[in-house]
Amino acid sequence: MVTPTALQSINTPQDAITLKQAKQLPDFPQYYEAMKTEYKQLNELDTWEVVDRPTHRKVLSGRWVLRTKQGADGKVEKYKARYCARGFEQVYLLDYNETFATVIKDSSWRSLFALAARFGWEVHQMDFVTAFLNGEVEEEIYVEQPE
Repeated sequence: MVTPTALQSINTPQDAITLKQAKQLPDFPQYYEAMKTEYKQLNELDTWEVVDRPTHRKVLSGRWVLRTKQGADGKVEKYKARYCARGFEQVYLLDYNETFATVIKDSSWRSLFALAARFGWEVHQMDFVTAFLNGEVEEEIYVEQPE
């Protein structure tokens, strides 16, 4: 379990929680480039279709989540941007009928690393950009366009 104190130690002063905060930072151009990259990927993957705002359905709001990825030396390696729909605004059986998150449990990765250490296996880390977009959604979901 990650505690709020642990999260504070992970997040650095360079991390911008909101777009408004990021606009105040001297490295906003790097965040802006990350946002453009994310937006381009979302469009290339046909994540959405722009339509007129429906009157009969709730439209979910969204927000940019901006972070920095740091190297072992503490210097910023990468600026990351994700556009996130506020899923907590969804209504069960209208906007969704099941939930699923591909998150590994702590006990699973600890077991994996213990086995790797015991048998001398090499472990690699991979970061899949927009990997979650490969799932098919059957329900119609309306989300505001990114700022």
